[in-house]
Amino acid sequence: MRESTLKVQAGSLKGIKIPFPVSVKGNSNFTSAIVKKSIFSMLDSLEMNSRLSKSESIFIDLFSGSAQIGIEAASQGFKKILFYEIDSNRYRDLKKFLVTMKFEYQAFHKDSFRFHSSFEKEGFDSLVYFIDPPFSFFETDSEKIIKLVNTIIEENQNSKLFILIQSPKNFSMEGFTERLLGNQKILINF
Repeated sequence: MRESTLKVQAGSLKGIKIPFPVSVKGNSNFTSAIVKKSIFSMLDSLEMNSRLSKSESIFIDLFSGSAQIGIEAASQGFKKILFYEIDSNRYRDLKKFLVTMKFEYQAFHKDSFRFHSSFEKEGFDSLVYFIDPPFSFFETDSEKIIKLVNTIIEENQNSKLFILIQSPKNFSMEGFTERLLGNQKILINF
């Protein structure tokens, strides 16, 4: 029987259970433990090489869903977490759960494709974007994802910027390194 919660893997909130969000159109994909571990291992490496200071950076979780990646980022020391979720039911549940958390965050009930930059950037060392839209976007509208990423890069030319994209293994993007993890991959621009 499958658990009805996800768990924070490391850091100050390790072991905290995060409820599964409601399914949207029958879809409920979640970032696997191995992918999550790989993401934060890469970010730890950046910090060890003095390229990233988590305690001075914003982590932007576009397409939040369960919010597990953003909460993991908070647990592992990011200064502020931003959550974007367009689905009304998921957003309601996300807000209800986040009020129990003791870290700095903002939650937006907005379309990530249009409002991905609707936050104050001043006073932060780096911006880390985690982009994990429903995999159906990669099949039907991958150009929309490419445009989103290019817009984020263009709008943040004067910021220290790190982008991670979780995608199916058949998606690629120029200028990004790929790490294959089972039937998924992480694309990174650092």
